[in-house]
Amino acid sequence: MEFSNQARSWSRGAVAATPGHKADALRWVANLRASGGTEMRTGILAALQPLRAEAQRQVILLTDGLIGFEQEVVAAIRDTLPSGARVHTVGIGSGVNRSLTGPAARAGAGLEIIVAPGEDPAPAAAALLARTTSPQVVDLTLGGSALRAEAPRRLPDLFAGSPARLAVALDPHGGELIVRGRTAHGTWEQRIGVPPTPGGTGQPAVVALFGREEVEDLELHRAAGGPTSLDADIEARVLRHRHAADRLRGRHHRGHRRRHRADAPGADAPPAGPGPVGGGRGPARRICALRLRGWHGGDGRPGRPRRPSRGPGRR
Repeated sequence: MEFSNQARSWSRGAVAATPGHKADALRWVANLRASGGTEMRTGILAALQPLRAEAQRQVILLTDGLIGFEQEVVAAIRDTLPSGARVHTVGIGSGVNRSLTGPAARAGAGLEIIVAPGEDPAPAAAALLARTTSPQVVDLTLGGSALRAEAPRRLPDLFAGSPARLAVALDPHGGELIVRGRTAHGTWEQRIGVPPTPGGTGQPAVVALFGREEVEDLELHRAAGGPTSLDADIEARVLRHRHAADRLRGRHHRGHRRRHRADAPGADAPPAGPGPVGGGRGPARRICALRLRGWHGGDGRPGRPRRPSRGPGRR
């Protein structure tokens, strides 16, 4: 699909991926010429329209990002993304507008890739294939008594070649975390028991992961034209998570020195585990990361998703 003053498709509907159709599509792309304006919002909305029920629409936006109305594009993706569509962005060149490519990919539950001039595009193509080939679990949701918050808000899908990494804030008293999604065979569900977490324990990297994902969710809304008041909220959350991570790093450093200086075995050391986020008077919530992994069956078809990995410091 190409767009200038209006959007125009190579084909009005889905066609079989035969050698003849592929060659025809490549000729169509080769004959494109720059003309008119850059009405990207119209092109995005047209590309997001589903082809048929239960079909996942993978939209890849190739752009140098040099446009002046990225807020409208990001807001259109965020507000109108169909359940069966995903948007990935590939920025090409040395002056890519990351205010467009990053938020657009996040709003579309997709992947952002930047290819610099002279850079080998093969790794970028491989990354895109991993995030668009053989979807195993889509429309992931989290729930359960232990869940306090999740980031990103729009969870990624699970593909055979690409794990889904989810950052969550959990109740420090423990409980149950439920991961649900849809597969070609129906609903998939995994229940995970979450034990209580002592205050002041954990890995700084996990806290930083959750904080980064939470801040990027706010950055997305700001990029889509959100109010300037979001800037203060973004700054406060950055400082909050940085403070929590620094406190954990300090505890780990002191524990490391105690282990080396203690004369007797069994010196006091901080246990590893998910990190708390709080003001220093005990954890307000427990931070941890889940990584869902997919696999292929012996016949090359997608198999069952693996059990989510969990535990201290896993990302």
